[in-house]
Amino acid sequence: MKHVKEEWLKAFPNLCPTGSNKFFEILGPMIVGIELVKLSYGDEYRPYMVVSSFWNTGIIKNKLESDFKRRISTPNIYSSLTHSDGRGFNIGYYDTSLIKEASSQIKERFLPLGQNVSINTFFNYLDFYKDSSKQAQTSAGEARLLEFKYLVAKYSDDENLSNQIMQCIETGRKVWDMEHFEKWIGNYDAWVKKLENISRNELLDVVNKFKLNSQIKKLHDYKLMIN
Repeated sequence: MKHVKEEWLKAFPNLCPTGSNKFFEILGPMIVGIELVKLSYGDEYRPYMVVSSFWNTGIIKNKLESDFKRRISTPNIYSSLTHSDGRGFNIGYYDTSLIKEASSQIKERFLPLGQNVSINTFFNYLDFYKDSSKQAQTSAGEARLLEFKYLVAKYSDDENLSNQIMQCIETGRKVWDMEHFEKWIGNYDAWVKKLENISRNELLDVVNKFKLNSQIKKLHDYKLMIN
């Protein structure tokens, strides 16, 4: 896949390759980029958008760690790139025209790469992901996305936005399937309390520790901008 890798780097020169099929950058408190997955049939592959926060949702349940490979193997968002009509891209190894189309779709409909991004643009992408993902539309899936938004708002020191997202979380309780929620996340009140008790300094500390990782230092670093 060497020539495939070269073509994707032409389309996104600011992404840094990790192995033969992954291309990443830093965007604020997360790693974002593209993963190319070989299909089980024929000489084709499919590109996926990957978003892995430095905290992940592990800040709620698990001990934090700064292992690069483990973080990118458990992303917050793992979304197949699609045509404007919703069909997934199945790209032949020598089909450069579809690479150009896929890269255009990323720039127009997904998450811009190789540049600073506003929180509003990033949240619009999360909403787009929710609308296109059955998993994100479950009660636990929607809660995890709101949790992700809350952590980003807290990290950005935007108190108004944090409060707005917490209101959405409180509203969600009224409509979520709480049996499903508790199966995948746990007790609602305990979850909300842990979220509310997270400090911005704690989030910043995790991000700063991650950025000391030798593999992460190689990635281009872009800012998540306050609106």
